[in-house]
Amino acid sequence: MGAALARVLLDGGVPLTVWNRTAAKAEAFVEAGARFAVSPAEAVTRGEVVIVCVASYPAIDPLLQTPECVAALRGKVLVQLTTGCPREARTSAAWAARHGSSYLDGAILVTPGQVGGEASALLVAGDTDAFAKADPVLRRIGRHTTYLGDDAGAAAALDLAFLAHFFGGLLGFYHGARIMEAEGQDVAVLGEMVAEVAPALGQIFRGDAGTIKRGTFAATESTLRNSATVVELLHRHACEAGLDRTFTSFADASFRRGIAAGFAQEDAAALIKILRVASHSAV
Repeated sequence: MGAALARVLLDGGVPLTVWNRTAAKAEAFVEAGARFAVSPAEAVTRGEVVIVCVASYPAIDPLLQTPECVAALRGKVLVQLTTGCPREARTSAAWAARHGSSYLDGAILVTPGQVGGEASALLVAGDTDAFAKADPVLRRIGRHTTYLGDDAGAAAALDLAFLAHFFGGLLGFYHGARIMEAEGQDVAVLGEMVAEVAPALGQIFRGDAGTIKRGTFAATESTLRNSATVVELLHRHACEAGLDRTFTSFADASFRRGIAAGFAQEDAAALIKILRVASHSAV
């Protein structure tokens, strides 16, 4: 991802200094016009907007928390594009503030090959003035850049929330693919169907989000019990067809908990109340 960021910025004519633990990885960018820094501190010294993208937040501290880097960052905009949790983003923002630099935390919503393209998207949160300063550079990375406000953890929160939906959907789709295989059907037909109904599914999720935000769970079209019946059918089929039951066992147990808690006649979105209880009791 770091290489993709450098490529897009250079292609956009942005003056760029690059640093990488492995100097050879920067050679192509130096040949394309970037300046190479022999250390993170040197890279920070040369730029007003400092973009960091590494494997994880714990990998950042040894790079930036040296006396030389801390001094060089003073008065600069630090843009963190490493994927992490909201807590890590807020901790980094507090650290930057203590050392005199402004902070932005971002989440890249596309693959490296899509960075800078028509569909490229970026979530950004943190210091408002810093965003105004870094915005022209960030829009080279994500043409659809969304600023989420001054809570530095907001981008990571929305990113994780969407990833929960995405990977939950992937697991459901892969189980569906196994249903098609087990029943001698063409998996491609399922793929086409999912693509076609995606807008309608989006409207359902939007409606459920509104229901959860309002906190009123009266069922208008279908109840949690109705949904539980369908999920139970999925689980029963998995048992009968000899499929892996990890996904269906989890889904079936979740809806059974909703019914046991007395939400059977409410909207299926009432399942959020079960999840809230679980989060409060987690260790």
